[in-house]
Amino acid sequence: MGETGAGTKTVYIALLRGINVGGHGKVRMADLRDLLAAKGLGTVQTYIQSGNVLFQSAEGPEVLETQIEEWMGAVFGVRTTAIVRSRDEWHAIVASCPYDPDAVRDGESLQVTLLRDMPTTEAVDEWRSIDALQDEFTVVGRTVYMHLRQSTVDSKRAQGLNKLRTVATTRNWNTIKQLAELATVYGG
Repeated sequence: MGETGAGTKTVYIALLRGINVGGHGKVRMADLRDLLAAKGLGTVQTYIQSGNVLFQSAEGPEVLETQIEEWMGAVFGVRTTAIVRSRDEWHAIVASCPYDPDAVRDGESLQVTLLRDMPTTEAVDEWRSIDALQDEFTVVGRTVYMHLRQSTVDSKRAQGLNKLRTVATTRNWNTIKQLAELATVYGG
């Protein structure tokens, strides 16, 4: 299946921020699939309960982000942020990871944050100035890779992502890889 050209449908992965986290933004994945299919997105598939969705559409990612956010609010009364990447972009995210997932030890984690917009140099510099022990990070375009030496909740680096001054949502490496694998077989 092609991912470019007029009228062709692109395979996308959307990450919905704050869905089914900490008792907030409760949405059953079956209801989410039904909503997105009813709105015309093709072959909607979800992964785990935290708002990870694969689908097909001829629309561009910016339009889809806005539409999904509006639909979620109108139908479920949930304020969320949708960050949408194409299957090709997703595979590039996985291929560009600068850290070895096999080198992550117990108590550490590899996290990937997708940003809505490209962060400014000033914002990245401000975020870089956070004293975050030995946490490592790399910013590649609209993707941030973090090798955290402690839990995400305890990491000043992870908690300070708002300093990048753009909408962001984070997933662990296992989720990122699983979505890549699902996207590979998705749609044939």
